[in-house]
Amino acid sequence: MIVQPTNAAYPINLIFVAEPDDAIWTDLTGIVLSDELSIPPGDFTVMRGDGANGVILGNVTFTVDVAAAGLSFRTVGLVFAGSSTITQVPVGSWSLRGAPADDFASEDAGADVVGMSRCTTADFPVPDAVASVQRFDTGSPDVHADEVALDSRSHSVTAELACDGDFDFRVMSPSIDYTDDSGKARTTRLAPVSIGFQDVTDADLQRISRR
Repeated sequence: MIVQPTNAAYPINLIFVAEPDDAIWTDLTGIVLSDELSIPPGDFTVMRGDGANGVILGNVTFTVDVAAAGLSFRTVGLVFAGSSTITQVPVGSWSLRGAPADDFASEDAGADVVGMSRCTTADFPVPDAVASVQRFDTGSPDVHADEVALDSRSHSVTAELACDGDFDFRVMSPSIDYTDDSGKARTTRLAPVSIGFQDVTDADLQRISRR
């Protein structure tokens, strides 16, 4: 589950591999997410990356405004020039919903996405009033925090993250339960974290191409 401030724009990255002459590089004219939401020409970008063994890594990028009611999809429809058929392709499980901006640790936490190449140690800014952290919730059943430490001087939490399952990429929206400096129990949301979208290797490319 990806949680963003209600009606804020969230960047979607759909990673794929394709042959150099595939129509997706030149003829993609639209993306259908649901009956109510389509991405028209000019609102998405097809990015070409590195290649190996006859296939090239690509990324279709666009933004969606996250409503309070949320948005979920496992496939997207690709619209190509000169074709009346919408090609349905699986893209993994995406689930987004909006939350009040005040639920987030800071304005930056509601606006930024933290990128990590793999599950490792990550630092998250937290409110100055955090006195102790009772729980770090990764927001994903496939990611857990082995160790969590609060640095009251830098007002940040360091979490040692570990990932389970066979996934190419993950996105999560962590939160913390904490006690503030007045002794009151509170909860705040941290910035969403994308894992695996950076530093895609040749081995990753070949694994994706076999799916």
